[in-house]
Amino acid sequence: MDFGLLHILKMLGAIVIFLYGMRLLSEAMQKVAGERLRRVLRKMTKNYFTGILSGLLITAVIQSSSASTVMFISFVNAGLLSLTESISLILGANIGTTITTWIITLLGFKIEIGSLCLPLIAVSFPLLFSRRKNLRSWGEVLFGFSLLFLGLDFLKIAIPDIHNNPEVLAFLKQYTGSGLANLWLFIIAGLVVTLIVQSSSAVLALILVMCGNGWIGFEMGAAMIIGSNIGTTVTANVAALVANIQARKAALAHFVFNLMGAVIVSVFFSSLVDASDWIATHLQGSSPATDILVVPIGLSVFHTLFNGINVLIMVWFIKAYVRIIDNIFPERKGRKSGLKFITTGLLSTSEMSMLQVRKEVNNYTDQAYDMYRLVGHMFKETNPTKIQNLFEELEIMENQMDENEAEIANYLSQLSETDLSISASRKIRSMLKISDNIESIADNCYNLGRILKRKSENRVWFTPELRDQISDIFNRVDAAFDHMQKNLHAGLEGKRVDMNLAYDLENNINDCRNSLKDSTIDDVKKKEYRYQAGVLFLDMVSVSENIGDHIINVSQALTD
Repeated sequence: MDFGLLHILKMLGAIVIFLYGMRLLSEAMQKVAGERLRRVLRKMTKNYFTGILSGLLITAVIQSSSASTVMFISFVNAGLLSLTESISLILGANIGTTITTWIITLLGFKIEIGSLCLPLIAVSFPLLFSRRKNLRSWGEVLFGFSLLFLGLDFLKIAIPDIHNNPEVLAFLKQYTGSGLANLWLFIIAGLVVTLIVQSSSAVLALILVMCGNGWIGFEMGAAMIIGSNIGTTVTANVAALVANIQARKAALAHFVFNLMGAVIVSVFFSSLVDASDWIATHLQGSSPATDILVVPIGLSVFHTLFNGINVLIMVWFIKAYVRIIDNIFPERKGRKSGLKFITTGLLSTSEMSMLQVRKEVNNYTDQAYDMYRLVGHMFKETNPTKIQNLFEELEIMENQMDENEAEIANYLSQLSETDLSISASRKIRSMLKISDNIESIADNCYNLGRILKRKSENRVWFTPELRDQISDIFNRVDAAFDHMQKNLHAGLEGKRVDMNLAYDLENNINDCRNSLKDSTIDDVKKKEYRYQAGVLFLDMVSVSENIGDHIINVSQALTD
């Protein structure tokens, strides 16, 4: 058989075109449906069965179980989904990926693909250069769909015809015997090929072509599909390596579920193959075991039955399954530092990365509020040693806030350079302003801590009246801070921001600052208290008012 390096390169080139088309289609669909996906997820994960249906539909839409699973794990990483909710979605994705097999089977092997792809490419090409991002995304959808099937067409041509190369069949026959060892050999082969190709859809296409050309029989093709199901979980597990512990749990849950399914099915493999053969025979009139033309239908039926049965069994044990995964990855106690939600390499599109950065900005704001509360504890504390300890903790938090702000700004800057929707680009500009103002709030909290530390070291005491006045302006700032956080959560979700109350709270802080400044100067002149106490008091009032300014800036940034 004349099958040399050139033929191998042709096969690899066909697989590359197929993979690129799959990736382009997946990313474009995420751009087109990004906001819709978020709304669907909130509504469709209320119970296990709607979660499974949601995962099925999303995977069917974006045509990649790897992409959808990575997306779900990213939602877990961003705190938008719980581990339990993500598992129901992942179970649905396992069924949804069978849609790809049916599309390839019903379209890729029934029509002349070139006659469909070339017109689609002609239609999509002008859309790719449209000024409207939404039209560009739809152009990418059509272009990716075309490349996907064009790659499949090239793959069918690149694989040698068994009728002209009978020695290939003789070579494979020694591995296609019955028995558990040969079964797991092909399961492992499907797993390894999927690891290399990094796309179960591409491997499914390859298996269908191999079976259709007679390289391997129906049973061994089914075994490779089982292995491919395990291999496709690796992409999500690799992505989750840089994610938080909840995301790693979700990725592990996907791997263990598919592995358990493979073990269970291997025991009843012959029965499942017979059932698939029976269904395919009734659908096509002949058996995939004897008719090569029916093999794609038989494998599609097997793939659907395999994943469907696994999900029907697993859905009743999700709670127990979650407990097992929780025990494998126990939560670590203690203060966490660094970014909590933003990771690199986890999401395939910038549009979806907005979920993580939005959650991170909210968390960053919460950290700033923790600093402000710590200042309140310092103000109430009278023990110099405890004041010093609280200041050291405040200093650590301020340094961490500086680092986090730099990382958030860098991440947002990178996102701004990618192809985003208009609304996403506007949100990035808004979040850059917000993170800058939150960092300034943290700086001012640290400055308040320094004033309180200096007050303690110099043994400066405030009169009860001064302490009440400081408490008054602290309470006003606290109210403004609380309202800012509500505005932030609403604004980043695209909901209404209440600016009227925000301005009222800001004016209350300003009025308090002006009143205290005038009265304190008069009291110092009257020698109601020490001059140094008056200076430190005014410094605290001024810094508190600065915090109020940055708080209103955050709310204003949400309306830009």
